[in-house]
Amino acid sequence: MSEGQFYLVALGLLAATFIGLGMARKLRERHDETYSDTKGGWTIRSQLPVDAGHPYNLFMNWTAMAFDVHEGRDEGFDVAYFDYYGRNRIIGSGAIVELPVEGLTVAMSEGDAIPSGVGPHTAEVLRYLAGVSVRTAPYALCVTSMTVPKDTVQRTALTLAKAFVADAGGPEANRPRPGRLF
Repeated sequence: MSEGQFYLVALGLLAATFIGLGMARKLRERHDETYSDTKGGWTIRSQLPVDAGHPYNLFMNWTAMAFDVHEGRDEGFDVAYFDYYGRNRIIGSGAIVELPVEGLTVAMSEGDAIPSGVGPHTAEVLRYLAGVSVRTAPYALCVTSMTVPKDTVQRTALTLAKAFVADAGGPEANRPRPGRLF
């Protein structure tokens, strides 16, 4: 094989790769559109882009590993439920909830001491954490599974979100903020 033929084959393989990746992206987008429930307000994304944007980038530097993302509204909160590949390619579940209040910055797991400054409702929920990791950022919280199933992660995230709101001033604090995260 001559040098010119080698470069021609290499260029052809490179072009075929880019065309294949583009086709895969279009198929994934079409799949997501088909299965999203726009009437119910739920959007499904098979996977997140490398730069997933706000609020994902507040909590995760591994968003490329998140998949099966369901974004919508649950119990009055904007939420995103997702699965992700953790260590050793073990699949875990996670939830990100938009909060109408800023709250404290918290990062803890089961067995960690409850951070000082949290309100009584939040402290009560954190006291009984089991099998999840919790992190907060301004106006958002993220709960990820360490050992529990997806529905437990979702319930814990919503319960914790309600506790943050209750500590910030009760039901009137659950007013919508301008702009949505999802």
